Amino acid sequence: IEDFNRMQQMADSAGWKDYKQYLFFKELLDEQGISVFKRMFRAMKEDGITDWSKIAKNPSILLSHYVAAYMSIGAGRNLAKEMNAKNLGQFGLHDPPNPEMDIPPYEFSEEMIDDIIETRNILWNVSDKLEGKENVDARYYLNKGFESIQKGNYLRGKIYALEALKLLESGSAPQSQYTCPEDIKSEPSDEVYCRNC
Repeated sequence: IEDFNRMQQMADSAGWKDYKQYLFFKELLDEQGISVFKRMFRAMKEDGITDWSKIAKNPSILLSHYVAAYMSIGAGRNLAKEMNAKNLGQFGLHDPPNPEMDIPPYEFSEEMIDDIIETRNILWNVSDKLEGKENVDARYYLNKGFESIQKGNYLRGKIYALEALKLLESGSAPQSQYTCPEDIKSEPSDEVYCRNC
């Protein structure tokens, strides 16, 4: 807590008092105390989220939704509406244009945040069911699911999680009925994500 307070003082002295993302984080801190961030970082650690750059470039819509999802876990509610009310997706464009930093304004998607959270919930449900069991196939899918969300492809992670769950419940070899566009299968994309997965 002392370290956090010291960082907060540094942020204030650096001129972040008017930085809307920082102000939103500070509002959550005032509302729930340091526990909101402890829950957020605990969930990230449990899921193996240790390197944001493996998820997506910064800035990006996908990366922002990952941060929003884990903040929502910490807060105990989907924060999309609150973040949109604060215009946190309105970064604006540089003049002159900067292709490395410019992304079009966007709104946070409640569905996308829910999907990320649902994926981790299914994965941990499978993990709990696998406790003490020697099911190599289901554990393979579980591990692939966690690897996928760690790389920014939470929908592929969801497919793996559902396959593992189906394998556990049926005891038979999984036959996938879930499909995603090829761009989702290969690399994370900010522009499209599959609602059919």
